[in-house]
Amino acid sequence: MELRSIDGWFKNRRLALVFEARVGKGKIIMSGVDLHTNIDERLEGKQLLYSLKKYMTTIDFNPKTTIKINQIKSLLK
Repeated sequence: MELRSIDGWFKNRRLALVFEARVGKGKIIMSGVDLHTNIDERLEGKQLLYSLKKYMTTIDFNPKTTIKINQIKSLLK
C-alpha cells in the first residue's frame, strides 16, 4: 500500500506520503502526514489515522517490500 502525490507536471516525481514495509520480524507503516498535532481539530487527519490503525489489524496488512532498520532510522534524522 502506498499513498502518493506528484509534485508537479514538470518534474512528475512520485512522492510517498504513506508506505508500508516489513522490517526485521515486524511490519511498519510510515507516514509523512502529521497525524498527531491537533488531530481532534483536523477531521481528515483523524480519519486517516483511524483508517490506518484499522487496516493494520487486518490480514490485508501484509507488506511485500522489506527494508532494513537502518533505512528507517535514516528517514527519521
